Amino acid sequence: MTGTLPERPGTGGRTYQRYQLIGLVALRWLVGWHFIYEGVAKLVNPYWTSADYLARAHWLFQGWFQAIAASPGALGVVDFLNVWGLILIGLGLVFGAFTRTATSLGIALLALYYIVDPPFAAATSAGPAEGSYLIVNKTLVELAALVVLLVFPTAQRVGLDRWLRQWLGRRGAAAQAPESAAAAGAVLTRRDLLEVLASLPVVGVLAYAILRKQARDNARRAAIMAELKVSEGGAAVIPSAISRPPSRRIRLGIIGNGGEGEALVRFAGFAHPDWVANATKAHDENPRDTELRDFLAQEDLNLDLVAVCDAFTVRAERGVAASKNDTRPGGGTRPLAGAKTYRRYTDLLASPDVDAVIIATPDHWHSRIAIAAAQAGKHVYLEKCMTRTVEEAIALRAALRAAPGVVFQLGHQNRQAESHMKAKEVVDAGILGRVTLVETTTNRNDPWGAWVWDIHKEGNPETIDWEHFQEPAPHQVPFNLERFFRWRCWFDYGTGLSGDLLSHEYDGVNQILGLGIPKSAVSSGGIYFFKDGRDVPDVFQVAFEYPERDLTLVYSATLANGRNRGMVFMGHDASMQVGTGVVVMADPSSTRYKEKLERRLIDPSLPLFTYRPGFKGLDAVTSATEEYFVSRGLLWTYRGGQRVSAYHLHLKEWLTAIRDGGKTSCNIEAGFEEAVSCHMATAAYLTGRRVAWDPVRQRIV
Repeated sequence: MTGTLPERPGTGGRTYQRYQLIGLVALRWLVGWHFIYEGVAKLVNPYWTSADYLARAHWLFQGWFQAIAASPGALGVVDFLNVWGLILIGLGLVFGAFTRTATSLGIALLALYYIVDPPFAAATSAGPAEGSYLIVNKTLVELAALVVLLVFPTAQRVGLDRWLRQWLGRRGAAAQAPESAAAAGAVLTRRDLLEVLASLPVVGVLAYAILRKQARDNARRAAIMAELKVSEGGAAVIPSAISRPPSRRIRLGIIGNGGEGEALVRFAGFAHPDWVANATKAHDENPRDTELRDFLAQEDLNLDLVAVCDAFTVRAERGVAASKNDTRPGGGTRPLAGAKTYRRYTDLLASPDVDAVIIATPDHWHSRIAIAAAQAGKHVYLEKCMTRTVEEAIALRAALRAAPGVVFQLGHQNRQAESHMKAKEVVDAGILGRVTLVETTTNRNDPWGAWVWDIHKEGNPETIDWEHFQEPAPHQVPFNLERFFRWRCWFDYGTGLSGDLLSHEYDGVNQILGLGIPKSAVSSGGIYFFKDGRDVPDVFQVAFEYPERDLTLVYSATLANGRNRGMVFMGHDASMQVGTGVVVMADPSSTRYKEKLERRLIDPSLPLFTYRPGFKGLDAVTSATEEYFVSRGLLWTYRGGQRVSAYHLHLKEWLTAIRDGGKTSCNIEAGFEEAVSCHMATAAYLTGRRVAWDPVRQRIV
């Protein structure tokens, strides 16, 4: 027979049927269990942070939450409070200690979770659908459960609050009337003690489950790491060869101050005032936007921007404005020289006031200017694709070999990516086994990504030196604004998908595997979406063959779909996906890992390990929640856990080699391999046949 339990102090004047008490205590334990588990899981995971969650805030206090995500100091405090708040609230609920406080704090914490990521903020007009919550999600359900526990307390019946209330009551009474307190003799009976300690088995089971899982994961991690023999660290600090403070000042010139040229000048330390104003406004509107802060945190490379040359006078004037803008790394420490404009690159290269040049013109000017710079003894930073034709690549290599004192760097900033360095270590350690296929891709789905760039309102025959611009082009046409501002859409001036985007992918693979020039290439594709008069394809596929390496490199691209497909290295024992990080997955049919797969030390459905630059080390045997899709990593990388511009590091490497000697990571030999490979892909597309490289005659056949 079900009886009514007597009223206890602190139960809000309520009495419960036995089944009601059991149900409420069970609910309290279940919610407490969940809080403890969530807190401990975050505590033992060295990669956990609330940054991503806060950054996705999209309702009330959005700006405040995103500001926390963008501030390392504030984020550290929030993460600490989050982890230990979950654990302590959970312990309070399970043990029934300070339950009203724990319940209230739990409600507040869950309310914050709900505000950060409410389900209705992402609801669409399509109506309810399976898997969507609309208004009520799991967070709100658990919050409601805590409200029930707050309204119907049970810890005075089953929990430490019962003893704490008596103990605190006795202390208060003893302070006021010791004799009456002693007479009260309020002590715990055996029955009371059993009820108070009823929570211990719950905590014991939870602790055992967590410790057992942790021990199992640690054992698996140790076994796998012993097998892999790959270091857990990345480039913890910038290598000493490129980390010394800049010594002598270098006088820099920019030839081609368009979008890429202006960005390179900025990463060298000189930003146009308009960019500074726009970056300031962007941060005010979205605290997560830290471009200006990142720019000002760059190292001062000890440069003077002294010369600007561009066929469009507006861009030349912007270069001069940037050279005089003291809102920069190291700003206010010295007077700036300011830049002089030159109508012709030949006049700029003849100036004794210029030590080095960045060349960021359209591709059809690359070889002509770079050769002239080498002959003038000017150091060269050249944007990719290195040249427009293979003949130009051969001529440029000859010119630089004849000028050994000239330091050359090709603009493949992904050479600085920490993830690429780790990927090379993975390959060198044999973790993947025999690699026979590499697949890399480019997907974009917007006009800008397809080179439909803005036509400047001040562009006209008076401000653009059209005849000079098209001088090296194989076909001469009347003045055309589209061809000037969207030059990548025509083979007269550019190299299409092969030179612009395949070049990055190829260079990344070449950095990791050291493939060199392929034996042959086959290409296909066409102009399938952007019917705007261009002659370069917007869908492009290439297969490079390396028979001496028993390997095929496949590149696939579309400018009409944004699906991320990544860069994947496929070996007999494992596959590796590379972008801003590295993910390695064991192959279920691996020979090397056969024993560990059979013993279930390795789960082929989960990453063998992941590596994320900027986080602590390499995470072996990650859980499914640690899976993530990597992106390209062309803008930013990490050094010593700090985010830094890959452009900035690539420029710094070049400048340090000028000052102190040594090689650059993308020198003329690496650049030549990139240029020839890209030109082979273009030749195969234009001729509609398989082409090969003749290393003896140095030509595509």
